[in-house]
Amino acid sequence: DIIYFGSDDGLYAVAASDGSQVWHAKMGPVTTDPVGFNQSVIVGSWDNKLYSVNADTGETRWAVEAQAPRGAASGWIGYYGIHLNPVVYEDMVFIGARGTYFYALSAETGEEAWSVKVGTSWIGSPALVTEDGVYFGLSDGKAVLGYNRRGGEQNAFFRTDSLIFAQLGMYGDQLIIGSLGGRLFRLDTVTG
Repeated sequence: DIIYFGSDDGLYAVAASDGSQVWHAKMGPVTTDPVGFNQSVIVGSWDNKLYSVNADTGETRWAVEAQAPRGAASGWIGYYGIHLNPVVYEDMVFIGARGTYFYALSAETGEEAWSVKVGTSWIGSPALVTEDGVYFGLSDGKAVLGYNRRGGEQNAFFRTDSLIFAQLGMYGDQLIIGSLGGRLFRLDTVTG
């Protein structure tokens, strides 16, 4: 009976029946799709945080700030923001940030299970999560990376010809990858 959506000043909940506002959770701009988990709504924000808010009241349950690279380019605004849709699988949320880090967090508490830094490339695509793996594309890194879902060990690297922004797909054991260069790839996740 409630519709949740992001805006430039946070997350809104409105009644589906008449559009009346139920609550507004103030945060940075939200362009990600809201994801439900145990009476919570999880969203990423351009204020560089991933939020879990109470679905009934809009109160923040937890907020996790993404890291940014260190060094000479650390202050560059392009490294700040969570613009990709979070993916909830079982009791974990998987999210990539512009600051070159990918996270596996407890969907209940926001506690980090594991994270990886992927060089100097933004995470370009939302995660594709399977029983055993997590896969995502890189922007200027022009590659798809795969990690063990439970422990975060890298188990796949596939170089492409162009940036990867599209949601990855899965067909059996085959990972389907669309690149900004107009090519479609099929990667066997068992053999690499």
